Order: sequence, then C-alpha cells, then structure tokens
Amino acid sequence: MYVKVYNLNYVKDMPTITQYDVSGINLGDLLECLENEYGPEVKRTLLTDGRLAERARVSINGRLARSLNDAIPDGGQVMFSLMLPGG
Repeated sequence: MYVKVYNLNYVKDMPTITQYDVSGINLGDLLECLENEYGPEVKRTLLTDGRLAERARVSINGRLARSLNDAIPDGGQVMFSLMLPGG
C-alpha cells in the first residue's frame, strides 16, 4: 500500500506532494523515511526535543496527530502545515 504526504510549504526542500510505498508504519517511522530522503531539516522543522513541535500541525487522514506513535493506515494521507497565530 502507500501513504501520501502533503507538505504545505512547511518543510524546506521537500516536495508539496509525495507518495511512499509503505505499510504498517507510524508517524515516527514516516519521519525517518523523509529524513533519509530529504535530510535533517525534516526533523528540525517538525520536532522539538524528540516530540512534535507545538508550531507544527501534522494531520493523519484529517485528524491532528498527537504523537510520533500515531499509526498511519495503508492508503493514509499525512499533511504538514504551520500553525499561524492571529485571528
């Protein structure tokens, strides 16, 4: 199966949409794959002290991810975006 990843101009040097042929992974596993392909900027941008950064918004199939252990189902969609302050 596959996982589709959407990067809404959040992670530098990573394409806007990419697809991975993987199954049975969690968010942490996916970040490892992305770091191997696009470099350490991926984790530097999305993580703080080994956890999801507060400013990062990561959703899995439209639901906000809370942990690197959150499962990504086969055919899942993961979206990276930045929380914008203001109102």
